[in-house]
Amino acid sequence: MELGAKVANFKRTAPKHSDDVVAIDAEGNIAAITQSINCVFWGRTAIVIDGISVGDPASFQQAQIAEVKPGDRLPAPTETGILFKDGKPVIGFASMGAGLHQRTFQCLLNVMRYGMSVDQALDTPDFYLPETDPKTGQLTLTVPQGVFDKAVLDGTGLVWREVPADEARLGGQGEWVAISRDPASGTLRAASPNRVNGDAVAF
Repeated sequence: MELGAKVANFKRTAPKHSDDVVAIDAEGNIAAITQSINCVFWGRTAIVIDGISVGDPASFQQAQIAEVKPGDRLPAPTETGILFKDGKPVIGFASMGAGLHQRTFQCLLNVMRYGMSVDQALDTPDFYLPETDPKTGQLTLTVPQGVFDKAVLDGTGLVWREVPADEARLGGQGEWVAISRDPASGTLRAASPNRVNGDAVAF
C-alpha cells in the first residue's frame, strides 16, 4: 500500500460514484472510510467549479438542511464505524446508497443478534429504502426482485414492490462493506456489496 501498488485493476465504469473502504491489520487495528460527494448522479446533478466539487444535497436533503445553522456543515448521512466487543475492535464497516440506513441496520442486526459472519449477514435477503408517495406520504416496501417468497411479502400486510436489478441503484438499495477479526484466533472475514463492483482481499 505504501508503494501505491494496486490490489486489483477494476474497469472504470460510468457514472462514477462513492467508495467505501474498510481495512484491518495483523494487530487488529481497524480503519473504516466512506468517500462521497453526496449527490444523486455525479456529472449530472453535481458540478466542479475551479477544482471544487459542489454536490446536490439541497435537492434531496431539505429537511436536514433546515436544521443546520448558517455556516455549519451538513451532517453526513453515511454510517461508517467500528464495532467493539468486550472493549476490543472486532468489525469495521461502511455504507452508502439511498438505502444505507436500512442495509446497515439489517447487517449489524444479523451479526450482533443472530451471530452471523459479516459475509453471511450481507448475503441474507434485504429490503430497501421504502418508496414514499409525495401526495399522501404513504410508504411502499421495496425489495430486490426474486429474493423473497411472495407469500412472505404478502404476510407483512404492507404494499410492496420488487425492484429489478437494473433499477436497484435508484430504487432504494443500500451498500455495506465490512471486515471482522476474531480477537482470539485472528481469523479474518470480509464482505463487499453483492450487487455492485467490490472486492474483499487479504495479503
